[in-house]
Amino acid sequence: MKIVLCSTHFPHCSETLRHHLPDDTIIACPAEEVLSTARDADVVVPTMHRVGAEIIRATSARMIHQFGVGLEGVDIPAATEQGIYVANVPGQEGAGNAASVSEHAIFLMLALARKFPQAAENVRNGVFGSPMGKGLLDKTVAILGVGSIGTELASRLRHFDVRLLGLKQHPSERVKEEYGFDFLGGPNDLGHVLAEADFVVLALPVTPYTREVINARALASMKNTAYLINVGRGPVIDHDALVAALANKDIAGAALDVFWDEPADPADPLFQYNVIATPHTAGVTDLSYNDIARGLAANVNRLRAGEPPINCVNLVEVQAKRESTS
Repeated sequence: MKIVLCSTHFPHCSETLRHHLPDDTIIACPAEEVLSTARDADVVVPTMHRVGAEIIRATSARMIHQFGVGLEGVDIPAATEQGIYVANVPGQEGAGNAASVSEHAIFLMLALARKFPQAAENVRNGVFGSPMGKGLLDKTVAILGVGSIGTELASRLRHFDVRLLGLKQHPSERVKEEYGFDFLGGPNDLGHVLAEADFVVLALPVTPYTREVINARALASMKNTAYLINVGRGPVIDHDALVAALANKDIAGAALDVFWDEPADPADPLFQYNVIATPHTAGVTDLSYNDIARGLAANVNRLRAGEPPINCVNLVEVQAKRESTS
């Protein structure tokens, strides 16, 4: 089969996938070549490239499959109309991706708390015993999005003896008790948890309800000593509101692994302030990528065998369409 990855960014996706599908043709192409390269593809893998109606109408692919979870860049109605399956590898508690992203979130928290950029510069300049950092002990951490990543993060943070607050679309007493949350609320409790948190960690997907949920009003609710960490998706934060909050010192800093457009613009005014950035690598680990590639490869093999993919978001509609045209 011909499997086309719609970007030369995230190079380890194709490397890992080749290990699981050694007999297939796997091509990672530049964004400007996606339309032409995907025409005779069997499977299209978006990575972070938008797969819109133009690509979908042009391709012969039978499946669009994300390397991971996010499908916000795929025109699912257009794919369904063309009879193309759309599938992903959902994050699961205890799986490689959720574990890796939660570890990275803690890395970013510690990097902010210990002022890592300044510390690295001090080593280069021969300045020792500075800067003064902050410990995590007894600090309050708010996790927005208590799904697979949020629960993995909570499990790890308990060992730092922090106070845990969480927000979940449908909170439950079971999740609160199992993962040691001092408070677990719903979307209406956003202002409450933001006002109390020393660290706010976003592990949210992009939905109509979460897009720009961290806006000027939300940022104004935070302590001016608090830090914002995003390992979910860039658009859950209002970019301009974050720049203003950092410029006005309404919050102490931010750490971002995800952005509004990727790759991020190095000239973005955001980077003038106390921002630690990583290039969307929270889930880029051996553990995570092997789990994801294994799931994607399994669906390629199902397609090869004439079986529908698992974790398919438009399975019923595509099967109904295929039956009606057969």
